[in-house]
Formats: sequence, structure tokens, C-alpha cells
Amino acid sequence: MQPSDYISLAEQAGFVKIACLKPPRLADGYLSSHLDNWLRSNAGALSYIDSKRDILVAPFAQRPWAKSLIIASFLPERDNSPLLQLPRAHDGRPFAEIAPYALDRDYHETGREKLKRLEELLFQQFGPAQTELGVDSEPVLEKPLAQIAGIGSRALNSLIYDDCYACGINLAILFTEHDLPTRILDAPLECPHCGKCLQACPTKAFGDAEGFQVRRCRAWLSGEYRKPLTWEEQILLGPTLYGCGKCTNSCPKTNYVKPLAVDAEDFLRMPSAAITRLIKGTALDHTGTTVLKRNAAAAIGQQLPPDIRNARKQELLALCASPTVRQTIEAWREGCAPARPMVSG
Repeated sequence: MQPSDYISLAEQAGFVKIACLKPPRLADGYLSSHLDNWLRSNAGALSYIDSKRDILVAPFAQRPWAKSLIIASFLPERDNSPLLQLPRAHDGRPFAEIAPYALDRDYHETGREKLKRLEELLFQQFGPAQTELGVDSEPVLEKPLAQIAGIGSRALNSLIYDDCYACGINLAILFTEHDLPTRILDAPLECPHCGKCLQACPTKAFGDAEGFQVRRCRAWLSGEYRKPLTWEEQILLGPTLYGCGKCTNSCPKTNYVKPLAVDAEDFLRMPSAAITRLIKGTALDHTGTTVLKRNAAAAIGQQLPPDIRNARKQELLALCASPTVRQTIEAWREGCAPARPMVSG
């Protein structure tokens, strides 16, 4: 069997690059070292990582049936996103932004469809076998595995840098019982380390000494962190409804796309059931209506002048049944000047 036997199958399935790792290639402790470095600054931020260390650092040991690990990259797919139906921002009113990548088709869905197609083609070519598929959904360290496999290099913003598509690729993994030949790609061009992504980060989440600090990342704070926000956390979140992407969009090889700015108060006033219908099948679906309304409340609090903010506090509290949203509004700091102007874009 030759690597070309499955490379063409991956291309048919819609992947850009494909590599294949075998158990001996992961026996050097690199995954363990990578994870320990990450945990030094970020332990506790993502509980599913903390609790699954053994699986993450030894993926084949936890899957003794697997003989090969396919790692593949794919591109986002443009979509006529239902999020475009959300109330748009207007100058002079508080706004909140949705990251440009959230307007694409949900990459979990896109990647899984391609993996299922690849799985089907592998079965046709080599016979049925046990498999495990994942697109940022399984306990797997996709990014360091992609580095080992030569799919891309590590960018300054901690994402995978592709020599053609910058940080705009997504990753998919497929463990299989098939004994496929190893395929490690030639080392791609390194991230140019121009520093534009670090400069673009509004919260300076990429520290020189500590490395990436996930708790300072607006994407994490807006989507993964589910508690009420303190005033300090609201300032850190900024005018964000979901995601960020400023580090990705700042890369010289990326075509800049503006975030979608929505009217924060109109969003807060929307019935939760209406929001749930609109975000279904999008990246925001994972975050959920409660956290999104919390983020909208934080955006309002930062942008209203102190006298208006204090006068309208009770009115806005009356709109919200969720304790998470209410406690976020109650945390508004009296007398503080607006953290940012009410100008979108």
C-alpha cells in the first residue's frame, strides 16, 4: 500500500492537506511537554482538558485498536448565515460584535461531513474497520499533532499557520484500524513572526513569558466561560457577542472580513426562543442564548454614559430572568465612564 492510495481519497472528500501518523511517531513525549506548558498558564480554564490529560498525551494508548491516525486540513465554507437576520447596530447605540468566522458554516458540521465521506471511501478501498472521527470534538490535541504531521507550523497566536491559507484552516482527525502508511508532509513555510497578530489582540492574551493565556482571550470569555461577568471581566470582553478573530484577520495572508455588529439592546430584548431558532446550526449554538445575552448586557454596560447606565439598570434587569444575565448587569460599576464609544465597525 502507498500513501497515494489514501491521498486521492482525502482529496475526493474535500480536504486540503492530509497526513498519517503511527504510534511510534508519538512516543517522544512532545504531546506531554506541549500540554504541560499550556496548563502552566491555563489550568482550570477548560475542565475537559484538565480531566483528560492521559488520553490527550497518549492518543494511541487510549485507543489500542487504532493503527493509524489521519490528520487533515480543510477550509471554511461560506454560508447564507441566519445570523445576518439579527438586529444590526446603529451609531449612537451600544453594539456587540460577532466574529467573522461565525458567519461561515459551522466547521464542526463541515469537517464531520468530509470525514464521513473519507471513512466511506476508506471502507470501499480497504474494507470495513473501526474508526473514530473528530473535529474539535474528541479528546485529541489537534494542533500539536498537525505540527508533528507537517500540516502547518505554529503561529505566534498559537494557531496553525498554513503556507497558503495562513491561520484560516480547520483540522480534522480520523483514527482507524486500517494499517495505513505513514505520511508526514514536508515542513511548511514558517509563520513569518511579523507580530501583527499580537498587536491586534485587544486583550494582550499572548504574553512573552507566560505564552497564550486563554482567560484573556475574548473567544474563550464570550463562548466557553459560562458564569456571570464581573465588571473587570466585562471590560476585558469588550463589545463582543461571540468570538473574536482579530489575531487571525490581522495576518498579512488573510483577507480581512469585518465582524458582524448587532444592536446590543435589541438583542437583549429578543425572546430567547427566537434567538435559539436563529443560532441553531451555527457556531453560536454551542454557547447558547443565556451566555450570548450576558455578553450583550456587558456590551451595553460598557458603552452607556454613567448617568444613563444607572438610570436604566432596573429597566434592563426587568427584561432578564436569567441569574447569569442579571448578576452581570448588577455588576455594572457606578460612576465609571464608558469604556468605549457607541460606534460599530
